[in-house]
Amino acid sequence: NPATPKDWDLKTTELLEIQKSWKTFGFAPKTDNAKIYEKFRTLCDSFYDKKREFYSHYKDVQHQNLNKKVELCEK
Repeated sequence: NPATPKDWDLKTTELLEIQKSWKTFGFAPKTDNAKIYEKFRTLCDSFYDKKREFYSHYKDVQHQNLNKKVELCEK
């Protein structure tokens, strides 16, 4: 899992390139197309869920740091 916003940006760019490639391949046989697309979509959704979770935690840490700095300034 990426550990910094920069890492997440790089991984997001990689995923967007993969998604772009996916669109260029065309359809698979009808019986398999929906299954394989669902698998691909689930993996992409999982990535974005983890990214949202990271940034939610990251913003919480930033707010905690802000509060600590404000307290220090008040002293």
